[in-house]
Amino acid sequence: AFGLEEWPLRIMGQGVDAMLWIARWCADFSPQDTVGALAPAAFVLMILSLLVLTFCQSPIRLAALALIPAALLINHNAPSPDMLVSEDGRLVAIAGEGGALAVNRDRPNAFTTEVWRNAVAAQIVAKPEMPTASVAAQQGTDEAAAMETAMPSVSIPALISAAGQAPNRFACGPGICIGLAGNGALVAWLDPAAHGALDMSGAETAIKPTGNRIYADKPAGSGESPDRAFARLFFETCAQVDLVITASAMPYRGCGRSKAELIRASDLARRGAAEIRF
Repeated sequence: AFGLEEWPLRIMGQGVDAMLWIARWCADFSPQDTVGALAPAAFVLMILSLLVLTFCQSPIRLAALALIPAALLINHNAPSPDMLVSEDGRLVAIAGEGGALAVNRDRPNAFTTEVWRNAVAAQIVAKPEMPTASVAAQQGTDEAAAMETAMPSVSIPALISAAGQAPNRFACGPGICIGLAGNGALVAWLDPAAHGALDMSGAETAIKPTGNRIYADKPAGSGESPDRAFARLFFETCAQVDLVITASAMPYRGCGRSKAELIRASDLARRGAAEIRF
């Protein structure tokens, strides 16, 4: 009323300016606005130190300050994740060499990809390659021909070959991608829904092993249903890779006789997004 509010407002403005200066100063230390992926042990130590500093009233609370440098040291020496999987299983990324982050989708979620890129300190996002059907036809084996009949444009050997030639990218076909992790492990991503395998109840009983490969029985005189065709593709993939990730519901709990690990969409729905270290 009498201009008395001017000086309190000036002091408040100086406080806001000081906060902005501190924020810009901190941003200079972290231009990406991230600390990367935290190691589990470092995260636990940080939480413990915060709890002790907050709730302990005796001088012993100062001992918690020693946990902070220990947590920072552990996090600095911890290896970054080799792979990242979204909570719905639809986006998978491999941290490749030369600062590349290989993703399995041509148009990945921009926010998730940016968070992952910062978490593993990647410089570029590598989109997947799409080998042509002619590449698959060059395999020349009866197994590949049978696979092409069941799933057009999908040949597991062709995708594995393409992934080996471009280790920093996924090689993809319709509803399937195969990538090569840094330790040489082959990783496959499958989307059962993309192959029309929506109701595969009882399909597991139709699977039988044949030599080193596993195939689904095909009823005589009839075309192969999408469920059986996907079962053929799934077990053929399991037989040739080290890890399989699925993006939608499926009845299988594992990869049969294969030693490949399986991460299902239902597992991710219960436990959330995954970090994988080989």
